[in-house]
Amino acid sequence: VHYHRSQSDGLQFALVGTTAE
Repeated sequence: VHYHRSQSDGLQFALVGTTAE
């Protein structure tokens, strides 16, 4: 796992993954 974009982007990505469940 290596995503060093924007902190906001990372947070959204994590949220999407958590919501995807």
